[in-house]
Amino acid sequence: GYDEHSTIPAYAEPLLVFSAPFQAGATAYRLSWGDGTAATDAGPSDTAADTTNAVSDRLAVEFAWSQPKFSNDVTTCVVTDDLLFGFDLRDPQSKAHRPSRGEFRCLDMQTGEILWSEPDFGQSSMIASGNRLLLFSDAGTVRRIEVSRDGAKEQAVAEVFPDHVCWTRPTFADGLLYLRGGEQFVCLDLSITTESGAQQSDAAPTLHLSDLPRHDIRSPFWLLNGEREHPFMPPEADELLRWYLTGLACVLLPGLLIPVVDRGWKSQSPDRQLTLLCGGVVPLALIATPLLNRWGTSMPGIHGAFVFTWPAGLFALLQVAVLASQRVTRHPGHRHHYWAARLWGGLFIAASLGYYLCLKHNGLPLEWVFLVGYVSALPVALWTARVALGT
Repeated sequence: GYDEHSTIPAYAEPLLVFSAPFQAGATAYRLSWGDGTAATDAGPSDTAADTTNAVSDRLAVEFAWSQPKFSNDVTTCVVTDDLLFGFDLRDPQSKAHRPSRGEFRCLDMQTGEILWSEPDFGQSSMIASGNRLLLFSDAGTVRRIEVSRDGAKEQAVAEVFPDHVCWTRPTFADGLLYLRGGEQFVCLDLSITTESGAQQSDAAPTLHLSDLPRHDIRSPFWLLNGEREHPFMPPEADELLRWYLTGLACVLLPGLLIPVVDRGWKSQSPDRQLTLLCGGVVPLALIATPLLNRWGTSMPGIHGAFVFTWPAGLFALLQVAVLASQRVTRHPGHRHHYWAARLWGGLFIAASLGYYLCLKHNGLPLEWVFLVGYVSALPVALWTARVALGT
């Protein structure tokens, strides 16, 4: 299921702003007591509210404005000098394997009007102090910026956790900024640096950011070259049909090309033909996914869509592994068949494990369901193997 992605509402008398994930935008409500004065304290626990106007014996809630291009996910917006700062998430939700796409925005708190946007700051947790903001982006970068209604001026920037996606909120106290990444906790002393950037001579020895241990993390995203827009929602019927048709193409193409390339195809036994066919399906299904996701977007039915052909390769490997095991059953004393069965079985297990880990890292957990498909595919694979072996 889902983890909770709700952000903390932002309040600046008399407006309360809710900014939601999943591209739902932001909505502001004007709060006042029954006598018309602004709600300046917590008020009674017995209150009422709706999206238009609601009055209890103490509290009134009235719709103020909405802004569809201000969707915060994971991080919470802040208010300073009647300006609302936050992130407009273009993704349906934040991704655990890469920084989020979207724009950092400044809104007029009273009207919800977008005053300016900055595409380079990224989705950030924020700490406000007057007209200055400390930003800690999900790319692990810290920025200090000076803001106004006219724009933002970057004063300092540092890459603290470039190897991790960071959704944690920073803490600032006594000139110290506390940051937590996926594997490290860092304290930055913002008070020991002169205007020229040199460390003060009477300060205690400290680590520099360059002294922090780094991890050379290589993402397997290139193996897919794409991702589903809603990775945690079950695939729609058109998605499943697209995957089925592209996977079917990965099966049919080797069946058409191998007999043309291999002149001895017709003289091969059925079980050898089946092995060659599945052996051609596996690499084609593996490379078709990244190729189609990168260069096939102009093809009819694929434009802008995620293509996924890997299951065809997995089930082809399952068929070869079952066929190899059936050869051992038919020829129990043949060591060549024995070791071939072990080899194909090992490749099948390794491919399934690699499939699981790659999808986990790329945030596609629902595609793990194809691994469960082995249960229903196994009887068909056994029947096909026995027919090919003539048993």
